[in-house]
Amino acid sequence: MPQVGSWTRTAATGEKCTADDGSPNFSYVSLDRSGADHRWNADAAYNLPDSNIQGATRFNDRWYPSRSRGITNNGTFYTTRPITSATGTLSIASDKPISKGPEDLSHWPGGTPTAPTLGEMWTVAEHPGAAEDGSGQGQRMLYAWAP
Repeated sequence: MPQVGSWTRTAATGEKCTADDGSPNFSYVSLDRSGADHRWNADAAYNLPDSNIQGATRFNDRWYPSRSRGITNNGTFYTTRPITSATGTLSIASDKPISKGPEDLSHWPGGTPTAPTLGEMWTVAEHPGAAEDGSGQGQRMLYAWAP
């Protein structure tokens, strides 16, 4: 994916993600585009609904995580139930299969700036190498879909 911006931590990162740690460790970051303020400001913390979550994004009080299941199994794209608090465990409302090895998610809303809609999700699949069908094509790809 082309880089269109970056973020910088304002506090040192500790050994573990704890309440006393100045800045949590993270492997992905996403921006909730359902509002007009596009600044990065952590406003919630949740336990994940499953293991191997590789990316997640939020839009209109729902989270959309992706889960990798290795090189031979399709990944999973989840939609959570609406969140009602700033902490807790995310609850899965639905799931659907996506490519093998989904990584970070990027959300590009539809609609208008004053009335955004869910729009498209983008991800990149992480597995290089020959395809299982012998075509010589790798399993690394960039793609979008409308959830």
